[in-house]
Amino acid sequence: MADQTAEIQGILDTAIAAGAEAVIPPGTWEVSALTLRGTMGLIVRGHGPHRSHLLPNTDGVAVLNATDAAACILRDFSIGHHTQAALPHTALLLAATANPTQNGIDRIRLENLFVTGRYAVSALYAYGAASWTGSASRFWNFHQAHPVAAVFTSRDRYGILGETTVRPVADVTFTGCEFHSGHNESPVVSGQPALVLASSP
Repeated sequence: MADQTAEIQGILDTAIAAGAEAVIPPGTWEVSALTLRGTMGLIVRGHGPHRSHLLPNTDGVAVLNATDAAACILRDFSIGHHTQAALPHTALLLAATANPTQNGIDRIRLENLFVTGRYAVSALYAYGAASWTGSASRFWNFHQAHPVAAVFTSRDRYGILGETTVRPVADVTFTGCEFHSGHNESPVVSGQPALVLASSP
């Protein structure tokens, strides 16, 4: 399958410029690193997690980078596959490198997402996140050595962004969400938890 990062990023960029929804078409789209960095008020939606699917193809990246995005909604699509060959850092990066209560990821919402695959750090990585919600979403990590599904941290402890500033993680609400390390057909061996909540230091 050919890399389709430019096509999907083009959909995102066009929607950002027009102030419209970004709609991920049905199908499987092979991508490396997509960005919503600094975006305000964008809705990114698919046609459901089993119809609109982003498949990572590159190691050591954030598949969807929402650093410093605000008032955004991500819903109704999936990222990854439990047999994927690529090993990104994370599928979904939510980070605040500016003021986290103003132009960080204030009021970001995740709805009906299915995130799975192999990730070196975690399927979801939230650094300095303030005031965001998740509902009806599932996060899996099938990495045998480090099967962490989600990390919420006030310090960039895994070095994804190279940040050294301590930024508070606050006002995070989940409803009907799941966090998993592997499954019975692919047992994990590290004994690490699926969910990591890390304050400073």
